[in-house]
Amino acid sequence: MFKKGDRVYWMGNLNNQGTVGKDTDPNDFGGTATWVQWDDGNGGLLCHSNTYLTLVKPNLEAPAYYTEGRKYEPRLVVEDWDLNFYLGSALKYISRAGRKGDAITDLKKAIHHLTFEIERLEKNG
Repeated sequence: MFKKGDRVYWMGNLNNQGTVGKDTDPNDFGGTATWVQWDDGNGGLLCHSNTYLTLVKPNLEAPAYYTEGRKYEPRLVVEDWDLNFYLGSALKYISRAGRKGDAITDLKKAIHHLTFEIERLEKNG
């Protein structure tokens, strides 16, 4: 049911989260138990009933620093313009500059990715 690395929480409480330590083993209580390493540092625990565990679903919505006040989300521009990884990354950093942390840092990251693209183009002629 759960795979190694899955993030889970216990009994409906998102404050009680941990990481599954190994894939669910059919030999552990007939496949109904899962090993979890809890974030609170209390060590691992074999949860004898998976009915108490819930998979933590990642937040897949784009952060506000990419979308708020914008007509287009950067990832959609990257897709529409068919940009490769380096150019898409540069666009992403430019689009969020000053909206997530320090603008200078993001602009330096954009330059870094543009430099990678220039080097790639020079290498491949």
